[in-house]
Amino acid sequence: MSGLIIDTGVYETLISKAIQEKLQHFPESQYLIQEESIDSAESYKMLAEYLTEIVSDILKNSFRRKDAKASISAQVDVVNRILRFIEKEWSVEGIETASDELSEEGKQHFLRGIYSKVGLTKEQVEAKTRCHPVSGYRVSSLFTGGNDLSMDDEVRRDIQTADEIDLVVSFIKFEGLRLLIDDLRDFVKRPDTRLRIMTTTYIGATDPKAVRKLYELSELGNVEIRASFNTRQERLHAKAYIFTRKSSFDTAYIGSSNISRSALTKGLEWNMRVTSVENPHIINKTKATFDSYWNSDEFEPIDSQEALDRFEEAIWKERHRDSSWKERYRGSSQTNSDTIYLTRFVRKTHQIKVLEKLQYEREVVHSYKNLIIAATGTGKTAISAFDFKDFNKKMLKEKGRMARLLFVVHRETILKQARDTFRSVMVDSNFGEIWTGRISPSFRSNLDHLFITIQTLNNNWDTFEQMGKEYYDYVVIDEVHHSAAGSYRELFTRFTPTIFLGLTATPERMDGREIRPDFNNRFAAEIRLQEALNQQLLTPFDYFCVTDDSVDLSRLACKGERYDATELTRVYNNNIQRFAIIQKALDSYINDPHECRAVCFCCSIDHAEYMSRMLQDHGYKAMSLTSRNSAEVGIASDRLTKGEINYLCVTDILNEGIDIPEIDTVLFLRPTESLTIFLQQLGRGLRLCDGKTCLTVLDFVAQASQSYNYESRFRALVGRSSSSIEREIKNGFMFLPRGCSITMEKQAQEYILKNIHEAVFSLSRLRRECRNFTQNTGQSLTYENFINNFDLDWRIVYKTPGSWARLKVQSGIEVDGFEAESKYTKLLEGGLARLFHTNSYEYLSYINRLISQGMKHPVRASQRENKFLQLFYYTLWMDPIEKVNKAFQLSFASITDAVESIKDKVWFMDELRFLVSLRLNQLNQTTQWIRIDEEAEIELYGCYSADEIHLLLENKLGRWQVFGTQYNADRKFAMVFVTLNKSDKEYSPSTLYEDYAISPRQFHWQSMNKVRCNSNEGRRITEQLTNGWKYLLFVRDRKQDEFGLTNAYYCLGFMNYHSSHGECPMNVICSRASQVLFSNQPRPFNGLPVKA
Repeated sequence: MSGLIIDTGVYETLISKAIQEKLQHFPESQYLIQEESIDSAESYKMLAEYLTEIVSDILKNSFRRKDAKASISAQVDVVNRILRFIEKEWSVEGIETASDELSEEGKQHFLRGIYSKVGLTKEQVEAKTRCHPVSGYRVSSLFTGGNDLSMDDEVRRDIQTADEIDLVVSFIKFEGLRLLIDDLRDFVKRPDTRLRIMTTTYIGATDPKAVRKLYELSELGNVEIRASFNTRQERLHAKAYIFTRKSSFDTAYIGSSNISRSALTKGLEWNMRVTSVENPHIINKTKATFDSYWNSDEFEPIDSQEALDRFEEAIWKERHRDSSWKERYRGSSQTNSDTIYLTRFVRKTHQIKVLEKLQYEREVVHSYKNLIIAATGTGKTAISAFDFKDFNKKMLKEKGRMARLLFVVHRETILKQARDTFRSVMVDSNFGEIWTGRISPSFRSNLDHLFITIQTLNNNWDTFEQMGKEYYDYVVIDEVHHSAAGSYRELFTRFTPTIFLGLTATPERMDGREIRPDFNNRFAAEIRLQEALNQQLLTPFDYFCVTDDSVDLSRLACKGERYDATELTRVYNNNIQRFAIIQKALDSYINDPHECRAVCFCCSIDHAEYMSRMLQDHGYKAMSLTSRNSAEVGIASDRLTKGEINYLCVTDILNEGIDIPEIDTVLFLRPTESLTIFLQQLGRGLRLCDGKTCLTVLDFVAQASQSYNYESRFRALVGRSSSSIEREIKNGFMFLPRGCSITMEKQAQEYILKNIHEAVFSLSRLRRECRNFTQNTGQSLTYENFINNFDLDWRIVYKTPGSWARLKVQSGIEVDGFEAESKYTKLLEGGLARLFHTNSYEYLSYINRLISQGMKHPVRASQRENKFLQLFYYTLWMDPIEKVNKAFQLSFASITDAVESIKDKVWFMDELRFLVSLRLNQLNQTTQWIRIDEEAEIELYGCYSADEIHLLLENKLGRWQVFGTQYNADRKFAMVFVTLNKSDKEYSPSTLYEDYAISPRQFHWQSMNKVRCNSNEGRRITEQLTNGWKYLLFVRDRKQDEFGLTNAYYCLGFMNYHSSHGECPMNVICSRASQVLFSNQPRPFNGLPVKA
């Protein structure tokens, strides 16, 4: 490395003494030397690679002999001497390298293979030894389809030496498969092998005969085939051939080749053949991604003749999109044109999560007014239908009749679609009646399951009053943010069903107030934008921030995030420079500005009409849609859909309520007034549609008022990240939802960064806002009002300054009894912060009872309540009572005494009361007690620090350093602690696929480095099903949250050993152990990212 040439450029190298000396030749006045801290998750690998380069160079150049054998012998001696030095130098660390020394007998050789001779002739065994891939198992190589090594021959040799094969391709051609089929047939005949194939019906490219040939192999061995039938979007373009070996010398081809003759032979395809020796992280990611696809709902098994027929039918349909499948067969019976075909609805993962949260609300919180917030296109109606179906089953069992349903909407256009969804879920093509101004219920039916517009409902109250308030058991209010209207208010007073379910994409009512008071002040469930995009429920977006230097909005009046519409109109209209910027952006970022289907959001009616005229005058097909011509909504929507116009200029009329899936472009021609409106307007273009690959968003960014909040908008797009939005912007948005991008023009980025920097809640701003709160808002200064007014995460207060009381003191507001300089005060402040991760409803309710009873623990407390007391004590004081007494000159006789002592600290009790209430209102995940043994229990999906876990399971107080797996030998259970992202930074390529969820029921984790298969710890794992050991899995996403606070672990319950490969470390696949739960319906590894 000392020979490295140092010049201006980019590097990722360790700084040796030689490099440090060379850096002295770059004066600080002329050069910026950028250094970056080494990531602890990557340090071992980076340092080992550095050492490898040096040792490799030494072996190559300093130990060369005239005789080749002598050179190798000398080089082996050097390696052995290094290993002996390591063991001698660090023997106190328990490092042993004696068994790693290269043997004298094998100095000139390396192990190539081990073959069984049983049942084989000498010639047959020797033939096996000649099957190795020419490119070997260590070095990666590139196949380019030229005159070099033929890929099909090399793939066949990989097939012959593999133990498991996974193939994922967009299509399979028969002429390509026949090159490999004989080797695949021989492969599946071998014992203990497995072949998995994934493909698609995309554009009908796959030959059904090829899939049938693969299916026939299942008669000979372990063969599984899965296919994606989804052709609405181009879902799978991956091509990979993965070969797994028991010896851990795995290989994979990753590139552009499907299974076709040209792709496998001399076609101009590029494919990397990677090895687990040289690129283990790439092999691991490839396997993990394959498993995530394999276990997703997207790919359906081809495991029967019926499935094969369906696959062939889908291929034919793709090839003949304008023809009917039935037309293939002459003499087929004709179907009645009036026949109703119902779409098959299956509960998807995101919907199951919402249904679980609804169950939590009713069974734990006892709240039966439930609000679901989810973006358009995520299946809100289907969720309500599944929920009603479950409720109906319960009603039939308990009352012997079907539940009565009332489904209320404010637009007639979605009633039929809603009813069709319910009919499909209920598997009843006659379910439900529609009642609107034009359609009346059938005279042969009744009103037991009624889909009705709010206008019709209000015109027929006499009918419903006769039925009584309790007639309907289940009432759904779609787009419930309209509940501000008087017509909707009637619903809450005239009906008293068992369940009220509200569906909306926004938590604000149309009058700007919150919806939550109508639903017990709770959000039952929420499907966030990032989740919907990652699950491909919505179209991905390309978001462009365009510089608008034609206006300076920082000079305009702005109350909160609302600019005065009149002022905006004044600076926008007749602004020729601004229109030129818009026109340039259309040309720069849209493929054909005259063929798109765009919605332009404007600040006023006059602005919308002005933009429409300007677009028309410059040759674009455009129209405006405002309250002046709102009757033309249907016409405008139809014209945009058909392409008769390309630009629809609107005010807020298109925020919600109108779905045009064909919209592929959104123009933000004004600053949106709130995050809610921003997401509504963005959502207009996110609906899936055939042929639409993405939504193009043009956001015209000018200098903004300091009170305008860009941060919240980009946080909504980015989702969870441990880094600040400011850092995300500077680093280029590395972790957006799947398929999405954000691009900022230079000046636009500067405007946004300036706004975010000025708006960030630094300690100085927190103090300023606290000091002037009542004057600026007209509200009394309480913790709750402060947090809600600025939509703050309460952790910000505990990160700095330390507590709400301390913030008030630092803002010049007196707080009775608060001793700012006291170490004991700081200890209690830390205890409040440590409550953040608590998600146990039962535990928080216990703390609530303590508060209401003057912090007195119940005299006749249950065993669980006693454990809660210990948890609460430890959360606040962290150390045994004797140590606390000594450190703070206290005289607590017991932990009960300590807990009761804080009742007189008014500042503390006020904050505790609010924080517990806040956490209770934030909970929406059901936890469930599982018993470890006779001595301990813990909550499944409970969130705990490592200290709390040890306290609950082992009754040990202490501050635990957590490393991997910890064992309790006396009681034979193990606690497996997993941090998914181990990096100090946002991304760690070599550790990201060590621990991850394979599927909702399987998890991959990696043991400590020292564990071998035959060691005591290794056998404890592999023989777990017979040796009586229990393994408990605790998982967290990363070490710290975005506030720098230590993340807690989620308890994911018991897991059973399934399989493993490799050693030092062992890679273990475990399955959920369903039999240990108190419930008969165990849930999967929900909430864990499945790596892909």
